Amino acid sequence: MEAALDVLRAGGVEALTVRAVAQRLHTSSPSLYRHIASRDELITLIADHVLADVRLVATGRGWRADAEGLMRELRRVLLAQPLPPSAGRSRPGYGPNTLRLVDAALALFLDAGLTAGQAGRAAAVMIQFVAGVVDIERSAAGRGSRGATGADGFDQLLSGLPADQFAALRAAGAAYVSVPSEEVFSYGMARFLDGIASELSAAGGSGTSPPVDP
Repeated sequence: MEAALDVLRAGGVEALTVRAVAQRLHTSSPSLYRHIASRDELITLIADHVLADVRLVATGRGWRADAEGLMRELRRVLLAQPLPPSAGRSRPGYGPNTLRLVDAALALFLDAGLTAGQAGRAAAVMIQFVAGVVDIERSAAGRGSRGATGADGFDQLLSGLPADQFAALRAAGAAYVSVPSEEVFSYGMARFLDGIASELSAAGGSGTSPPVDP
């Protein structure tokens, strides 16, 4: 996978082909095709490979702190990974590192006291929330440390709208576009974990763990 990552970092996703990786490895394309069937499979393998960098660390401060730690780790790794958001995988894949991540998320919620069904939903929402936030954050029209991309002139845009429409935008639109990506992530994570805590409390579990500061 390191050869594929070298090609990706040097030329971008457009340069990523099985042939280019074979050349980097000083081997023939037919030889490599015996192990990797297509470019789509190569992208799937890379997407799984980068997840090896996710650190699974028990904080010793309860399920909520552990869940926050895992979510922040996943976001860190996905933000740094070389595959662009536009390089979506066209084939499903559960490689060893993806399985490791899903197993850790499920174990975290099972150990907290959720049922298997609840843990499955919680793990799925957690992973997809982080992945979705990162995709938006990394996109050209996303949201960065200073708020939504392309928000300059938003006040002028609002002032040009019909006076009898978009009342909510007039009241809170400036707040919407100014929220930085870190705050979007932290707020969404806190509300998600509040929901899990509520579910645990309703079941008589350990849902009273105090929130962890962002």
